[in-house]
Amino acid sequence: MIKGRGSGVSRLQALITMGIFVATLLPGSVASATPSPKTTSEVFTYTCCSGSVGAHAYHPGEIIAVRWKRVASRETQRSPIDITLIVSATGPYASVAALRRAFAKAHPNYGRTNFEAKPIELSDTTPAYPVSSLRIPNNAGAGFYNLTEIVQKGLHFSSGKSVVTVRP
Repeated sequence: MIKGRGSGVSRLQALITMGIFVATLLPGSVASATPSPKTTSEVFTYTCCSGSVGAHAYHPGEIIAVRWKRVASRETQRSPIDITLIVSATGPYASVAALRRAFAKAHPNYGRTNFEAKPIELSDTTPAYPVSSLRIPNNAGAGFYNLTEIVQKGLHFSSGKSVVTVRP
């Protein structure tokens, strides 16, 4: 508030200060009133799996091809977000029931053989048809394996599980 005489601030000084303050705000306001053109990109998400991974039995040393399904969700003008696709397996379990019991606990009981594919890293604005190659170790025992698929998008995770069979 501008006070009368004796306040130490004259009306002229106050007006100059307010003018400088307003002048510093105006360039930012004018710049934001005329937005720069942004590029619109389609955004993709990924889910597992295209084809039935658990449809047939695999053998030690064989490679499981996990084909990720791409889903176009919407268009955006924001910056791309990194996505990481992860596939791993653990086992063997004597039966599917034993596998489910092992993973029904808060702290799962992992099998003695654990293996994972190299993580795939991509952007949510780049269309791709990613395939994870999950090589079953040569020393993998016969039985049922819990296959875990994880999609990490920024700070968010989603996951799924499948059962695969390994036979000698």
